[in-house]
Amino acid sequence: MCDACIQGRQQWSVKTPANITAIEVLNHRPKSLLGLLVALSNCEVHVYVEKMHVDTIVTEDVVTAMKFGRFGREESTLVMITRGRLSCGIISCVSDVITRGRCSYFMALLFV
Repeated sequence: MCDACIQGRQQWSVKTPANITAIEVLNHRPKSLLGLLVALSNCEVHVYVEKMHVDTIVTEDVVTAMKFGRFGREESTLVMITRGRLSCGIISCVSDVITRGRCSYFMALLFV
């Protein structure tokens, strides 16, 4: 995973332990958290905030698609599609986002 400027020069890169299958922006407005969700081919979803890996969500199968946003009344929901399965994760109202300096550490999702 890398970022490039308009001129085409690479600004930064992050090595992942497996191939990337899906990417989604994590925008959690109530806690002002902006990050990136990266689904990998080793049945994991990594959460990145400002180029830093802050959390890993382990799934039962490879995630092929995901969407983060509003689902019904819940403001922050992660919907993941695997081969033959649909999973919904909701960021709980009691979960904390701890800010240390410039980096935010993301707490776990509740899956229903």
